[in-house]
Amino acid sequence: MDKNPDSADVDWFRQLSVSTMVMALLAAISGLLAGITSNDLVVERTSEILTVEQLQSDRLTLEILKTKDEILEALDRNVVTDEAINRIRRLEDHIGTLEREAETDESDVVLTLFEHQLFAVAVTLLSLGISLSGLALVSRRKSLWLGGLVLGTGGGCLMGLGLLEMVTG
Repeated sequence: MDKNPDSADVDWFRQLSVSTMVMALLAAISGLLAGITSNDLVVERTSEILTVEQLQSDRLTLEILKTKDEILEALDRNVVTDEAINRIRRLEDHIGTLEREAETDESDVVLTLFEHQLFAVAVTLLSLGISLSGLALVSRRKSLWLGGLVLGTGGGCLMGLGLLEMVTG
């Protein structure tokens, strides 16, 4: 650097500094949101697994009850009670409810994964923008800074889209 930089250099250094700080702030926020969505993803996936496990357990119980009734009927021991029939109906209804819950859980997982990916890519683009800004400062090449601004803007847009998905999703 010159001992006495001219006014244009000082303005450019200020712009470069401010834009780099803004990108760093957005990268930190995006990183935090990526972590939050990652945690949400684990919780939602666990909920989905537990719902599917309960669904499979109920399906197995239902099949055992139906098979028992079929065996008793085949042995001419018609002891199928109203209670057994009602239990089978309740299990069938519960299985339908669990199937809908599992579908909802899967949709939640897919949406949260999408949000997480938006934030993760945003962090990457913002980090690249920061790096290019640093290179621009060292090499005094405005074209590197402009490239960094483009990448940083892309990262900021993805972060905004991720936030929008979180709020409206």
